[in-house]
Amino acid sequence: MIKMNKSDKLIYFFTKDSKLDGRLVMGAILLIYFLSIFCSSFFMDYSRYWQMLGVSAAEEPFIDLKAATTAIKCIDVKFNSTEPNPCNPWFAYPRIWYLLSPIWVNIEYVAYLAVFLIGLYFLAVYFVIGKINVNTGYYYLLLLCSPPMMLAVERGQPDLIIFILCAVAIGLMKKKNFAYLSGGILMLAGFLKLYPLATIISFFSENKKKSMLLIFALTIIAAAYVFFNRADFTRLTNSLNEHYWSVSVGFMHGCLVFFTLLNTYPAFHNIFQHIPYPIIAYSLVVAIAIGTFLASRKKVVVSLNTDHLFSFRVGASLYLGSFLLGSNYDYKFIIFIFTIPQMLAWLKHSPGVRRITLLNILFILFTCWSVLLSHMMYWIIYTFIEESLNWLIFSYYIFMLLNTLPLWLKKMLGFHTAGIAETGSLQPQ
Repeated sequence: MIKMNKSDKLIYFFTKDSKLDGRLVMGAILLIYFLSIFCSSFFMDYSRYWQMLGVSAAEEPFIDLKAATTAIKCIDVKFNSTEPNPCNPWFAYPRIWYLLSPIWVNIEYVAYLAVFLIGLYFLAVYFVIGKINVNTGYYYLLLLCSPPMMLAVERGQPDLIIFILCAVAIGLMKKKNFAYLSGGILMLAGFLKLYPLATIISFFSENKKKSMLLIFALTIIAAAYVFFNRADFTRLTNSLNEHYWSVSVGFMHGCLVFFTLLNTYPAFHNIFQHIPYPIIAYSLVVAIAIGTFLASRKKVVVSLNTDHLFSFRVGASLYLGSFLLGSNYDYKFIIFIFTIPQMLAWLKHSPGVRRITLLNILFILFTCWSVLLSHMMYWIIYTFIEESLNWLIFSYYIFMLLNTLPLWLKKMLGFHTAGIAETGSLQPQ
């Protein structure tokens, strides 16, 4: 009998075949989860029960969707204005949301809209992850029930719309001749929340001419949108800096979060007066990008690319976009779901990236449940651990995005490609 170490046991756990589709187990337990929330309303406070589950719930359900609806349906709003929304000064979304007003529900129907979006969200998860084994179903269940992901559900976060749009785009890419429509849908998601514009890099493929034409077209559209709405984005940035991004422990991720928190200490504040912490943060981002690029060029990394590869690229680029914006609420962790199917395929079939992929799968789980550490340690230590995990996830996504580039682009960038076939497997030497 072959003795397995701990990492081998974990890999076997995720890759072990089972006759039962793990999505059925996942769905059954999720149903029990939500039934318990419904039943709890008969004997205890709504928000209190959610908080027992680790979710920072508000006093009333779907509060984020209600706040967005109040702003979108505001009769006093002027589309060309760069002033705060008169009905909801905290509304931090691009002006394009106001164009949705004619088809958006009124405030009294928000609960119905929220339930509809949540249903579509879980349906999208079901199709994105595909058939899985039972053990993997338990892993997905832990992620979906984690505090940041359930926060998106409990608050009816509009980012659910972004997730659904991206899932539709991923589904279209699995069909022939739908790349441009898929790109258009991802651009719409980018117009709504900006960070999905990073998904443009997902369209690199072995078809050089087609992918370059599509990426060029999408880049022009994205650049034009940002240029013509630059005043609006400046307003949003100032609003977020003033209201949202001051100090938030355990609920945010991004390259500026940890430095923002350090800035609350006088010693670090004095340092950051001489060297602004955004310069330090983005310098670290550049250093990681250069380091992973150089490491990728020197070593041949062979990984199995399945029909989940585009989904991985979308999810990874969404995380990179969110991370590079500086600071975002952790409910955006729902985008991790897009990356996991391909990572599970690498666990099973790609020894060259198996270990680091296993680590990233665990890092994702730990950061989603890291709020538990806040009850056991001082906030700065807890935040350092949580943000270190987020930086490691960021580094992994850059590394794997580089190593899944098409062969023609790797050659152009000077990657060592000797022995790599067009299919992504090693050729005999």
